[in-house]
Amino acid sequence: MEEPHEEVMECVVQSRSQTSTGEQEDRKDPSNGTVTATPHGCSTPMSKVDPSEMSDLTKTFTRRPAIHKDISPIADNSITSENATSKSSVRANRQKTITMDSTGLHEARRLFADVRQSVISLDDLETKIVELMQTKDMENKARLAKVIDQNKHHEKRESTTNEANLMVYRALTSEYQMMLEELTSGAYIHVERLAEHGYTKGGSGCGDACKVATERDTIKAELDSLHEDYSKLYESYRKLRKVAEGQKTEYSALHEKFVEKVEENKRIQGKMSRLREDAQNKLDQASKDMADCLRERDESLLGLKLKVRQLEMELKSNERELEIKKNEAAELRDICNQLMRQVEPGSDVEQ
Repeated sequence: MEEPHEEVMECVVQSRSQTSTGEQEDRKDPSNGTVTATPHGCSTPMSKVDPSEMSDLTKTFTRRPAIHKDISPIADNSITSENATSKSSVRANRQKTITMDSTGLHEARRLFADVRQSVISLDDLETKIVELMQTKDMENKARLAKVIDQNKHHEKRESTTNEANLMVYRALTSEYQMMLEELTSGAYIHVERLAEHGYTKGGSGCGDACKVATERDTIKAELDSLHEDYSKLYESYRKLRKVAEGQKTEYSALHEKFVEKVEENKRIQGKMSRLREDAQNKLDQASKDMADCLRERDESLLGLKLKVRQLEMELKSNERELEIKKNEAAELRDICNQLMRQVEPGSDVEQ
């Protein structure tokens, strides 16, 4: 595409230089009626031509210079590589997300196992669960912000590139379309005009008209090639738009997953608060039962102590009574013995 474009620019420069030269010659010699054609037939007709200047065909073409810019279409392999890179990065992010989620799950299971084994308390469990969820929440937010930033930069860069390429292609398309319309409208090639300057309708003696027709065919071919390049550019734009839509879908999926994680975090926090409330109620009830048991124990212990003291007092009194009874029995035994000793001699006397 660059070689025909440079050739057209050279023709425009030559036609303008010859136009300025022809105008100077016409100012010097108005009676000059010779026909001079430009090299390669690269001039374009003006929309309105002065009849006094119809003798010089080189003065009937003026055109603004084309834009010097590379208009080659974007190669498909670059899009494929970027698409493949984005897909690989998405797979890596998904793998990282799965790994991070499994790590958090293992950590939560380990904490609950420690609670079941009474290694840590419920307050420590709640603190660690909240810290774990906050860490995961911050990691998800960081990854989501990074993906959003990358998506914005990618869309901005692609949009800027597509807009620049589209502006270039539109400018060149309008340029070549104007040239083609001017060449095919009949303002430059006309039967009466050719006859006026001595050209015939046949193939012999066509002269510069054949060159102009050849140039018209060349420009038409270039225009077709330009349309083909524009079609390729539009196809590339559609592919990039599809990639952007895919990234937007992935962003929506990540956002939904983030919302689910937030809801799950809220649900776990609610469950933890309920468990903590139940545990606190059970602890309060256990403390109350323990206090009642201690009070009952103290009361029963006090009663038992009083009963033991009473029994000890009764035992002491019984021991004193027993001692008294023993003394009385000993005294009675002594009295009986004395009486027996007194009774025995009396019985012998009576006998």
